[in-house]
Amino acid sequence: MDSTNWVMSISSLVGALGIVFVWYQTRLLRRQLAADHERSRRELTLNLLQHWNSSITPVTAAAEKIVHRLNDEQCRELANLRSFKLSATHRPLLETCLSEVLGGEELKPVNDQIELTEKQVTRLHFLISDYLNETEAVILGWHQSIADRDIIEREFSFLYDEAKGKDALTRYRKASGGHENYPALEKFMEALRERKQSEGPPRRAPVA
Repeated sequence: MDSTNWVMSISSLVGALGIVFVWYQTRLLRRQLAADHERSRRELTLNLLQHWNSSITPVTAAAEKIVHRLNDEQCRELANLRSFKLSATHRPLLETCLSEVLGGEELKPVNDQIELTEKQVTRLHFLISDYLNETEAVILGWHQSIADRDIIEREFSFLYDEAKGKDALTRYRKASGGHENYPALEKFMEALRERKQSEGPPRRAPVA
């Protein structure tokens, strides 16, 4: 092999090694970017969960329980900030979430019914809107895949429980604008329903 061919062979080898090196570096970079992205998603997920937990107070939780029990007509009245009546059985929860506007007074049922004033309805409306908006913010991370979807689905699976009739306040969400106001939450509920349906009913233990 003359010197010219030798130089060409060395050059080809160096070029080939350079290509391999670049490919290897690119692969490492992709892995690093993927790892950084996954770490960022998990950090965002934890931040979202911590913020949600800190924003949901006993007062907000009481409001959610009340609105969950309202019928379609009551939900429409609440969404439109109009006075309405509900069963006196809700009195303890109502006094919890309306304590700020009651000023220490007690709600007085009439014929086993409590009629909420517009001021009290406005307070309840504020609390439930805050609850839904905070929840929508977390679920938006799931919907846009910028947060860890598996963690969100696991931590917020309680929103849908067919046996208890829980569905993230569907009646109220429909009364207050439906899909347009809470699009991510609507998609999330669809995903939870589909997953529950695919799992099927729990298997019964064999009879001995």
